[in-house]
Amino acid sequence: MGLTVQSVEAAVGALLEPEVGKPLASLGAVRDVKVEGDVVALRLMMGSPAYRPREAL
Repeated sequence: MGLTVQSVEAAVGALLEPEVGKPLASLGAVRDVKVEGDVVALRLMMGSPAYRPREAL
């Protein structure tokens, strides 16, 4: 089975935000997921442009 928006949202949403230790989905951080074949595009909404652990994600 190929990638779906739902499977990507579940996988990325389960990742823990490094500073607060909560899943990204529970923080509402996963947005605008798009899947075209095996290519995925999405936006992660973080608290501010100066968000320190950005590279860790």
